[in-house]
Amino acid sequence: MKKELILIAAVIISGALLFLSLVEFKNPISVPGNIEQNMFVIAVGIDKGTEAEGNYRLTVIGEKFSGESGGSSSSKGKVPDLVSVEGRTMFEVTRNFNLFKSKSLFWGHIKYILVSEEIAKEDILNVLDFFVRDQELRFNTTVAVVKDISAEKFLRVGEKIEKFIPDLLDGVFKNIPRLSISEQVSLLHVMQDFDSEYSDSAIPCIGLATLSKEEVKGGDTMGTAATEESNTKEESSTKEESSTKEESGSKKNTGLLEESGSEEVKPNKEITGDQELSSKDVIYLDLDGFATFKEEKLLGYITHFTARGLNWVKSKVQSGIIVLKHETDDKDESHISMEIISADSKIKTTIKDDIPEATIDIKFSTNLGEMMFQEDIFDQEQIKKLNEQQNEIVKKEAEDVIEYSQKNGIDLLDISDKIYHQHPVEWEKLKEKWKETFKTMKITVNVESNINRTYHVREPIRSDSGEKKWHFYLYL
Repeated sequence: MKKELILIAAVIISGALLFLSLVEFKNPISVPGNIEQNMFVIAVGIDKGTEAEGNYRLTVIGEKFSGESGGSSSSKGKVPDLVSVEGRTMFEVTRNFNLFKSKSLFWGHIKYILVSEEIAKEDILNVLDFFVRDQELRFNTTVAVVKDISAEKFLRVGEKIEKFIPDLLDGVFKNIPRLSISEQVSLLHVMQDFDSEYSDSAIPCIGLATLSKEEVKGGDTMGTAATEESNTKEESSTKEESSTKEESGSKKNTGLLEESGSEEVKPNKEITGDQELSSKDVIYLDLDGFATFKEEKLLGYITHFTARGLNWVKSKVQSGIIVLKHETDDKDESHISMEIISADSKIKTTIKDDIPEATIDIKFSTNLGEMMFQEDIFDQEQIKKLNEQQNEIVKKEAEDVIEYSQKNGIDLLDISDKIYHQHPVEWEKLKEKWKETFKTMKITVNVESNINRTYHVREPIRSDSGEKKWHFYLYL
């Protein structure tokens, strides 16, 4: 009997394999017509129309390849295919592109949906409906809100500095885990958040920042939009420098459109909608924090440490730097840089007499990455003080975002979801007045940390601690 069952199973498997080998499978998102007849959209910007009241204006950017070297070496062979069109609805706009383009739009390769601040303030769901309904669109497309300027201006800045904007977006989103002050959010995640009646959404915000070239020190700038002549002269040296130069972190998670020689360049002002960009400006992509929503409308922004506080609460911190203060023997204040190695958080809820409370337990570990003084601080008492100090910093970041959420009555922390799963019966009573209950409920933050190691050096250079030794992978 056992042999018969094995024989039957073998026949079934063989038949299935034969069937699969004969069937011609096709991608469910097929490209209509020939490839040459389609424009492959990589990013789209959504703004309010300018031609008529109530119109939407879409700016799409694709890629067309050229054998010529266009602009800087990093963009060699990549030429943006960029066009803007208006219409009364999103679907109508996409069809109106055919009035201006010989090619049809193909959405199967889209990576970024950029919604302008003006659209987000009115109703972001109105413009996102098309992207979740059309069969060509992908649910893993990244959604972001463009801050202070129009989405069209954001995408067209690439023409001025001869860079391909989607590639720069790839860079800044890829580096999010290094600072943990934002998050890459997919279209599916956004729609799930908005589908919840009791939680609210936070979407990454991105903008442009500028620094005049007169303020840039330390070397020649690269990738500028100054003149074709200067680009030609600098091109050969740029190729050599770019192959050896490593990217360095900065206060914000920015994507450099232009770099300086040896010193780090930071943006000193954000670009607004009415600001004209000059060829004398060094321009950056500025990804910092989240755009927060109350229901379907943009409420405001949380940036840098408050934004990282949200990631602490939601257990989405992957890395980053915590800067601690230290008073040296001569009473001068110096700094210690701690690198976040791992982090986790858990939210526990309790309900007593129909009054909910929440406790957020955050645990993380750090390594000592830098100390800007020569004293030896590696003893149990000093390590304990460092732990306490970094605990207070993380607690403050978490409490800041809690205060922001409760003050504005938006549950960015997903507390409602925790209560629903941990206390499903009691939740039925709470959900009717949840927004008001959330504003006043007690939320406690507990933080526990551990300093793992000091990397290669245990005792600072020229410290007065006795014999100097280099300790490799020393764990405290």
